[in-house]
Amino acid sequence: MWQQWRAGHSLLFHGFGSKAGLLAEFAAKWTLDGACFNVNGLQPGLTSQHILAWATAAAKGSKPALYRAYKPADLMELLTSPGGKRVYVIINNIDGPGLRDPTSQHQLALLAAVPNVHLAASVDHVNAALLWDLQTRDRFAWVWHHVPTYAPYLQEVVHAAIAPLLVGRREEEAKKGALVVLASLSHNAREVFRLLSEQQLGPDGEQGIAFDRLFQLCREQFLVSNETLLSSFLTEFRDHDLLKARRTTEGFDLLHLPFAPDHLQQLLEDLVSLT
Repeated sequence: MWQQWRAGHSLLFHGFGSKAGLLAEFAAKWTLDGACFNVNGLQPGLTSQHILAWATAAAKGSKPALYRAYKPADLMELLTSPGGKRVYVIINNIDGPGLRDPTSQHQLALLAAVPNVHLAASVDHVNAALLWDLQTRDRFAWVWHHVPTYAPYLQEVVHAAIAPLLVGRREEEAKKGALVVLASLSHNAREVFRLLSEQQLGPDGEQGIAFDRLFQLCREQFLVSNETLLSSFLTEFRDHDLLKARRTTEGFDLLHLPFAPDHLQQLLEDLVSLT
């Protein structure tokens, strides 16, 4: 992970639970050769310009107040000028309310692309990938790391409740987000998702499938060798809101994917490109 960081990639941590403590520990261990600052992306009033000013101050060894009136373009010019220190930028919740607009993400991507700047961040919603167009994503050069900590969101809720990102968007966007997550999973995990999709789209699959039946089908196709492995795949899906459970009147739980049939069919077709 450290090698990815030093090679010019930005690190993006996702998964259920607060990543604040994890990011702090990571920074304490791997940023000793430069200046480092930690940002709470949910802090009210926070803007990308604040972060650019803090990064400039860290690179130049000066105080952030000196750069308060600078425009983003001027700050970027200072950051890319010779002689700056190595700077590590840690952003817990880069999908926070003050940072999720395209302009802010564009500016942060430019910051991440500066050779002596290294960015690590966290997100808390699967649809966070929709924040970035292709050019912005390439500038970030993200390497995604699934790190479910299951830690309570204590630090985050001091400033704001974590609300779903991009609420009210069409299910089409949820499908795109699902495809991004699936691309980060193993081949066998994607095949299990494909099997779930095919079963749900079948004539008797609308209500879902029982775990025991799914395990039987997965074993027949050599996707898993034991229930523990299948459970780990299903946990990945649940963590990203790709899987739900319904309880029948008989008291049995049925697993189902929370997508309309047409979107699920399209997602199934898009999975082919990931194989």
